Amino acid sequence: MTHFGPDQAIGLSALIAGLLIVAGGLYARRSDRLHTRQGAEILAGFAVGVGLVSMVAGAVWLVQSA
Repeated sequence: MTHFGPDQAIGLSALIAGLLIVAGGLYARRSDRLHTRQGAEILAGFAVGVGLVSMVAGAVWLVQSA
């Protein structure tokens, strides 16, 4: 039986948080209303980037802790 410790919880929560951030950024960018608001479009793109970094960090954390 495997042990689910704090390392796995941190990695899994980083993966889930990254997925939610990416989904929120892509949802904000999907509408055509942001093309007149360049700052909001850039911020949504930045959120997608931060979410991807969080997902990669969570995956690395899970692999490292295994």
